[in-house]
Amino acid sequence: MSSAPGLPPAFADRGWKEVSRDSKDELDLPFFSIRSHNAVYRHESVAHLSELIAVGVDAGPRSVFTTALEFSPPLSDFGVDPASVFGVARRHARREFARSIREDGLSDVTRTDARWTDRDDGGRARAFRYEVGFPLVPSAVLSDPGGVGSLTLRGVLWAGIWPTDDAYAMAGGIYPDETIADAVDRQAPGAGAGTDPYVELDRATHRREVAAVIQSAGID
Repeated sequence: MSSAPGLPPAFADRGWKEVSRDSKDELDLPFFSIRSHNAVYRHESVAHLSELIAVGVDAGPRSVFTTALEFSPPLSDFGVDPASVFGVARRHARREFARSIREDGLSDVTRTDARWTDRDDGGRARAFRYEVGFPLVPSAVLSDPGGVGSLTLRGVLWAGIWPTDDAYAMAGGIYPDETIADAVDRQAPGAGAGTDPYVELDRATHRREVAAVIQSAGID
């Protein structure tokens, strides 16, 4: 697959907008290479939070992603079915998800759960849950940031992986797990929030949306 798995049109109707699409080399050896094709979507409800998130944080506080891995040559050339070595792939993905999240600028990354998810095409994905922190800009959040070194907004990320005909695909998403005011009270009690932009906390709905991404990505 030479492009990121698409999402059903209904996602656009629910406020999701594609914000980036890229491809990059993940492994480049003389006789074998892995290339990833990635797409990121952000929800319109968090556009007003961008100025509060620290510089260097690539992930939005409510976003979803899809990724297709392209192996060259494909595993089938070696007589290998991706599904037959899925156990190896998902253990590797579990570590790589955490590494990638940290590279995107998030902190306090902790894996807290793993479960199987049925996909709409009859296949199954292995999904991993991570608790994360979005670094905030204290001067943009606090009325008096003096003495406050850092602040984070808690979030939850789910990322899933499943085998395709020739390789693997991945999808997932992230959503906030507290309000700005809650983040300030937790880390700088008494400092006072200089701003408290609305952060929608509907964990059940957000979790279902991310699950739907994992279940439906790449299915026409």
